Amino acid sequence: MSISVPENSAPVSTFSATETVTWTLTGADAAKFFVDYSTGVLVFKSKYPDFENPTDVNSDNIYEVTLTATGSFPLFKTTTMAVSVTITDIDDVKPKVTATGS
Repeated sequence: MSISVPENSAPVSTFSATETVTWTLTGADAAKFFVDYSTGVLVFKSKYPDFENPTDVNSDNIYEVTLTATGSFPLFKTTTMAVSVTITDIDDVKPKVTATGS
């Protein structure tokens, strides 16, 4: 699954399942994310992503994780989903203010 998110924003996405599950994250950039175990909301752990300063493993602004949903007792069946979160650029340059005249 591919998701595009503008820089400086969160949450990333909300995931749901047809039964009660436990969510886990693995993959190259898993350490950058947190998934709320009860709501399925995926967010960045610390600061919001900055397009100009990517912190993903290969610095290409595409954060790669695998989301796993594990069902409850007695079956404990799992489903995994590869998730790519692409950070898009926004105009975050402050305007310059000038004055003319005397």
